Amino acid sequence: QYQWPEPGWWNFRSLRATIEGLDDSEAYNVRYRVGSVFETAWSLYGFERFLADLATDPTLPIYVMERVAEVHLENLRKVLEIAGDLIDIVYFYDDLASQEGLLVSPAMYCRCIQPFHQRIIDLADHYGMRTMLHCCGSVYPLINQLIDMGLNILNPIQPSAKNMHPEKLSQEFGGRIAFHGGIDVQQFLPRATPQEVQDKVGYTSELLGSMGGYILSGSHHLQADVPLQ
Repeated sequence: QYQWPEPGWWNFRSLRATIEGLDDSEAYNVRYRVGSVFETAWSLYGFERFLADLATDPTLPIYVMERVAEVHLENLRKVLEIAGDLIDIVYFYDDLASQEGLLVSPAMYCRCIQPFHQRIIDLADHYGMRTMLHCCGSVYPLINQLIDMGLNILNPIQPSAKNMHPEKLSQEFGGRIAFHGGIDVQQFLPRATPQEVQDKVGYTSELLGSMGGYILSGSHHLQADVPLQ
C-alpha cells in the first residue's frame, strides 16, 4: 500500500532548509529542474497524434502545453521566491530533435513551442537566474534562436548528431552561449582507452572553451557500458 511522504517532502519552504543543510566543504552547483513542456504534453497526448494535430489544428496541443507550462511556471516562481539566492541555474528540458534533424520545423517551434520556453527563460531572468536547456540530437537549426531568446547554457551536445560536432559549434556560436556536454557516450566512451579519453577531453575543452562558456560533461548520462577507468 502506498505511503504518502511526510508533509515536509512537498512543502516548498523545506527546500531552502534542505539547500542550506548541504555540506559546504565542497564546491557544487545547485540547479532547479523545471521539467518539460513539449515532451510532457505529447506523453499525455500520444506522440504521433500530437505532432499531426500540431501541424493541422494546433488548438488542443497548444492548450495542453499551456496547462503544463502553467504548473511549471508557478512552481518555478515559488521556488525562486523562497530559495532563488541559493540556486545557481534554472534547468528545463525538451527533446526537439532526432540525430538527423528537428522533430518539428523551425517555424512550428517558433509558433507553437517557443513561447512556453520563452516564459521560463523570462521568469528566471526576472529573478537574475541563468537558464539551461537539455535538448538531445541535432538542435543546430535552433541554436541562434535559443541564443536570441536569452538561453545561457545548451546541453547535452551530441557530437555524433548532424551539425553538432564541436568544431562547427565553436566556429559559429563560440562566446555567445555556454555548451554543456560534448564527450560522446554512444560510441566513444564505451570503447576508448583512458588516454584517448584524456586527449578528447583536452581537445574538446580547448575548442569549446576557447572563448569561455564550456562545461565538460558526457553527451548524456554515462551508461553502464562506460568503463570506470
